[in-house]
Amino acid sequence: MHHVELPQIRQGGEGTLIERAIFIGAKELGPARLGAVRMPEAIVHERRRSAKKKAKKKGDRPSKAHLTRLAWNLFIRHVPSMLWKTATVVKGYPIRWQIELMFKSWKSDLPLASIKTKKADTT
Repeated sequence: MHHVELPQIRQGGEGTLIERAIFIGAKELGPARLGAVRMPEAIVHERRRSAKKKAKKKGDRPSKAHLTRLAWNLFIRHVPSMLWKTATVVKGYPIRWQIELMFKSWKSDLPLASIKTKKADTT
């Protein structure tokens, strides 16, 4: 088993894409793909500033490893890379996030649980 350490992959500038085969799981390890994209420096600085502020409120400091991870957006997927390369995932993720927000809104604002439905007669 190979552990992916972000300090090893942190080389590279904005927009750098990394894709690796990994195994994940709490009890049993299963195959997956890790995609990572290096974020623009302005976003990295804001993320680090926010992490330091949040940690300071708790009387703590963020670790060097945590600050390193903040430079990257990470994507774990089970779709083979021949179908979804990391660059495709990066482009599609904002759309996926909007869909998640839409479903959350529907669940919160619509009375879906109180809608009476009938199953079609299956006999």
